[in-house]
Amino acid sequence: MLAGDLDETDDGGCVPPVMHPRYIPSLLDKSVISGTHAIDRYFSPPRFARLVDGGSYSDAVTAVRQTCSRWGGTTDILIPIQQSGQLTADWEKFLSISQVDAVLTRDVVESFEPSVPLADIRDGERHLGELVISMLARRPKGVNRRIPCFDPSMVSEDNPWHLAYVGCLGLLPSSPSPQDLQLSSLVPGTTFADVYDIDTAVPENIGPDDLISRTQGVSSTTNPTHLAALGWGVQQPSRGGNFSGEPLVPMSNIESRSFNENVIVVYTPQDASDLCLLWNLRAAYGHLGSVPAALPLTASISEDIKRLLRPGNFYNHGFRRLTVALVSASVSEEKLHEIAEATDERCRAAPMSSVLRVGYPLTRNSAEIAVFDKGYTRLPALTYQDKTEIADLTSAFGKGQFESRFVLRGRNLPIVPSLNVGELFADRVSHGGVYARRTTDKQFLDVVWPSGWTVLAEAVRGLGMTATQSIPGHLAAEFLHQIGGWDEMLPVLDTKIIELLYEKSQKSGMSWFRNRATQISRAVFKEDAGGRGAELERRISDLSIVAQADEELNEITFHQIRAAMTGSARAAKEWIRWAEDRRLVHRGISMLCPECRKSAWMPLAQVAPPVICRRCGASVQRPYPSDRIEFRYRLSEQMISLVEHDSLPHLYAARFLLEILGSTREANTVYGAYPGVLIRKDGEEADADVLLLLADGSLIPGECKRTSAGLKDSDLRKLEKLTSWLGSPWSFVATLDSAEDCTEIWRSAERSEGAPRYVLTKEQLLSTRPVWMLNGKPLTFGGDEVITGGPTVAAILGERPEQDPGHPTFRTRD
Repeated sequence: MLAGDLDETDDGGCVPPVMHPRYIPSLLDKSVISGTHAIDRYFSPPRFARLVDGGSYSDAVTAVRQTCSRWGGTTDILIPIQQSGQLTADWEKFLSISQVDAVLTRDVVESFEPSVPLADIRDGERHLGELVISMLARRPKGVNRRIPCFDPSMVSEDNPWHLAYVGCLGLLPSSPSPQDLQLSSLVPGTTFADVYDIDTAVPENIGPDDLISRTQGVSSTTNPTHLAALGWGVQQPSRGGNFSGEPLVPMSNIESRSFNENVIVVYTPQDASDLCLLWNLRAAYGHLGSVPAALPLTASISEDIKRLLRPGNFYNHGFRRLTVALVSASVSEEKLHEIAEATDERCRAAPMSSVLRVGYPLTRNSAEIAVFDKGYTRLPALTYQDKTEIADLTSAFGKGQFESRFVLRGRNLPIVPSLNVGELFADRVSHGGVYARRTTDKQFLDVVWPSGWTVLAEAVRGLGMTATQSIPGHLAAEFLHQIGGWDEMLPVLDTKIIELLYEKSQKSGMSWFRNRATQISRAVFKEDAGGRGAELERRISDLSIVAQADEELNEITFHQIRAAMTGSARAAKEWIRWAEDRRLVHRGISMLCPECRKSAWMPLAQVAPPVICRRCGASVQRPYPSDRIEFRYRLSEQMISLVEHDSLPHLYAARFLLEILGSTREANTVYGAYPGVLIRKDGEEADADVLLLLADGSLIPGECKRTSAGLKDSDLRKLEKLTSWLGSPWSFVATLDSAEDCTEIWRSAERSEGAPRYVLTKEQLLSTRPVWMLNGKPLTFGGDEVITGGPTVAAILGERPEQDPGHPTFRTRD
């Protein structure tokens, strides 16, 4: 059982996760996945972060050599740290989101106490996985002699190009210790040269041309990074869309996706932080190709950049204009700006934080069909090809170091650093998936997929707060399960239908009281000042009498539905069929008692004569007209509760944003939403009517109102507080009123500076075609033409095949 999916009861017991017949992926509730799903397996070596003495270039060089010693270790990251044991803000943030298996301190500092949750922290370098020398020794004879490996250490450390060669090509491993040789089952005294040919010639023309030829693989030798990655594939980060343009909403790493691998590190020779920066940039893209590249800060820097900008060295993505970032850990951004202006218009100075990407471990990808039962499934640990091409090249010690990560197809888990720590699961959650736990049968692994609420609540907890589901949120989520998902909301995306639902739900409850109280207050304040008290008392007295007497207040007829569907009988029939199939309305008949002259509604199961009048108890033999029956429909208690708590606007706003963000040109923009969350922090509490969780782990709060009159300054202050608590890049307010009917507070609530605040109106929330088209602006006040130009609900339902059997009539026989 997932710890994150258990709720403690008052008596200390546990409540199992909620089970629904249909799992709704983007609804972040407590229901867990069941049934058959496509799943991707990523079989990988572990991935580490190595701390590096920020003031020692030789230590950074040693760290590079260590990463190249381990088979599949070239995507490890290097983090420069100060002797005080502190990380700079940029490096600490990068480390916190990098989702590594463990942090290796390498004894470069006396103590390391990170201020953010991290994975396992270890001291030494031993027992980290299979050594490259061990893997090479197990390959077939002759294979290792085909292409020699260039030794980058042949470039002198005093040469300004040494850092570029080491950061781009890596370094050959040091001779393994006797213990390492024993663990790898190798002959004592074995060296790297014994298992692989090494090219120890010093390059004739050390510089950009020689380096590019080696990184592009067009030279006659390979290099240590490629050697350490033999047999593995590269999973690269998202590169964004094919078109230029501003993102729809603020997103993390959006600037890095405008550059991608088109980065040049301008470094100071023998600077440890610059070497770490270059290594991490190339590690994110698997050390493939000529970029990210590096150039020393010399008098010829502009000419070196121009030579590097020749065709074939950088990558164009789709129809976007090539832009190359100049970055550095040691050179000021002002100096980089001067270099860019003096070199080429395609170059742009950028801060280090804008290009660092979250990378993935080297991997072998395969697919499976998984059958989940209450969030659990069991899958093969590896494929036959993985076994023959990877496992058979591994020593008995190294076999236990590999991991299998499983990702639901199209449902990558968001970046939530605390899920990577292992406090919640035996399974670690990172890189969009779940690292499966070992079983007694080594051929299979148990996979436990977390519920949406577990992920959402943990994202909040990681910020030092707690999250609970609000009552309106719970009602909205249950309604969504009742109808079958976000796509099934189409029949209620209509203003007249919404008005009808509210009208027929208002016999009792807060919505009815608010509407009637509003009408009373408006009427009272039109009276003379001296008579206001008496007038208000009289009207409240009348209120209770009317509320008890109007029996037909929440009955719906076919004619009312047809009127809401602009007169379309076919659309009205389709709407009723949809609502009945989902048990949102109950069909019945209204009977007029001949004794007490009162009408009473009865469900179909009780309509067979004789009928007992619920008011006076009389038995009525002929309760209906002799020619035909007119059905009347009543809303279910679930529907009435949903309207009573004003939960519908939450669902409309969440649906619209999920659709819009799901159609963006940026992959995996949004993970899901929950329509009502209470956030608690340091004894304070604030509620988000909608809380979105983006793929980058950002939390987006929203305030929703049925009418524009409901928004107050206090609501905006509360939303601003929530935005600050959660560190949200943007927020929103939403209403079911049209843009032209919104009061001034709505227009002033829209904000573009800082953390933007978007204002969503009826045009967006009830759109039947919520999509972000190229150059469109769907989040502007009132929406754009694409949003507002969709077909009506009546038109869509009217085109569906008619399934209603027709109106029942009575027939007599002789």
